[in-house]
Order: sequence, then structure tokens, then C-alpha cells
Amino acid sequence: MEHLLGGYEKMGWKVIRLACSKRVISRSQTERQKYRSEKYKAYFRGAKIVEWSMHKVGFPSCIIGTGQRIHPQELPGEAWIQGVNHMYVEKCGNELLVMADRMDASIPFYKLKGYFGVTSVVFIERHGLKDLLVGLNDKDHNTVGLGIINDLDPFAGKLTLFTPVQDFHMVSTIRLGVLKVERGEREYAKTRVIQYV
Repeated sequence: MEHLLGGYEKMGWKVIRLACSKRVISRSQTERQKYRSEKYKAYFRGAKIVEWSMHKVGFPSCIIGTGQRIHPQELPGEAWIQGVNHMYVEKCGNELLVMADRMDASIPFYKLKGYFGVTSVVFIERHGLKDLLVGLNDKDHNTVGLGIINDLDPFAGKLTLFTPVQDFHMVSTIRLGVLKVERGEREYAKTRVIQYV
């Protein structure tokens, strides 16, 4: 941690160093993975699939649902845009959100920037959201629980989650994580679903 703490000290922060507890148990990576899997299984044991309107929640780490929806007929008709299927687009100030099933080299991000007069494009690969572990927060930013994204369909405005949270009406924001968890049991990947292009 010293490489991180040193930076804070240079900024004038007072850093207090505490000794490690003698009760800390050192675990191997395999043991840590097994421990986390057991905790996931216990937490998601009573989970079920919940469908929710994505317009009833906010996504504080990205602009989904906050911008002006750009409908397919509003996209430029030039040949360079014709090959893009199932592309969801929102404009929010100087940013453009583009969500497509997969990252595709044929998506003309730089041309979309010029066409819509934005400085950056936020890209989300829809299939990359599958199995993503998310935090479900209330209006006071307290975590109500965890969920795993099964699907997010921006065209239908529908979010499908696997979660044990029953008081879903309390959830006002969904914080996207970086871990993918298979069937609520096992971490199998780390990912960065939001990309600036």
C-alpha cells in the first residue's frame, strides 16, 4: 500500500498506519476464490429473476437513461452507418452513449462524434453486461443488496436481474461493478463494461 499512501502524503493528507491484526489469516489465491464462492452461494441462495424498468433507476457510473434518445431514423443515412444493427444511442450534453450487442470495428465512433457534435462517446457492449455483479442502492446511496445482470434491453427499457433483494421498490440506483459471477456462485472474469472511445 505504500505506493498509494505516499501519494496521499505528498498531497498533504495525514496518513495513520495501523499494525495488522494478529488474527489475520493468510490465504492462498485458491483459498480466497473458494471462500468468495461460498459467500456468493450463501448470499444468492434465495435469489430470483426480477424484471424492472430501467427508467425507474439511475446508473451513476454511466449515462444510460439520462440523455436524449436518438432513434434509428435520426441516425445519419450515410453508407458508413448502414451496417450497424441493434445500436442504441443517447445524447447527453457533450457525450454520446452508444450501446450495441458487441464491440464491432465497423461502428464509426469518430464519425458519430462529428455528426452529433460531441467530444466523447461512451460505449457499452450489451453482451458484456451479462453476469455483471452490481450494487443496488437506495436514494440515500446505501447499499440495499447485490444483484447480477441477466439482461439490459435499452430498446424495451427493461432490466433483468438475479437478486435476493425483495424490497426492490427501495432501489433507486444501480452501480455497475467489474466482476462477473456465474449463476451467483463463482467469479469468472473481470471486465470494464464502460469504454470511452
